[in-house]
Amino acid sequence: MLLTHEAPLRPGGLYGASKVWGEALGRAYADAHGLSVICVRIGRVRAEDRPMSSREFSVWCSQRDVARMLVACIEAPASLRFDVFYAVSDNRWSYRDVGHARAVLGWAPLDRAEDYREGRSPTSRK
Repeated sequence: MLLTHEAPLRPGGLYGASKVWGEALGRAYADAHGLSVICVRIGRVRAEDRPMSSREFSVWCSQRDVARMLVACIEAPASLRFDVFYAVSDNRWSYRDVGHARAVLGWAPLDRAEDYREGRSPTSRK
């Protein structure tokens, strides 16, 4: 089952709670002041630009994919007052839904963590 932007919020500690609070604060400002606030829940981005542990094969986001997501958010229409999007690459074992970002922003990941499995070389990198 995919985790969507509409899933109930269940922070596992103070770090997660502070992220939820930041999204709620963004929503409050969007509603009260007419600001456009877009929250991005970014997966694991590394300087090495590849997954480095087994867990990262589900949450990894390439530098190219996260950069493209941020550009899509910046270029979103001003009429988009508030929304939340997941930014992860097209990972076989992902549990985070990127369909919402595809539908609203036209963004889709280009890279895949699976391309970095042992013995494989990335096929989608430019």
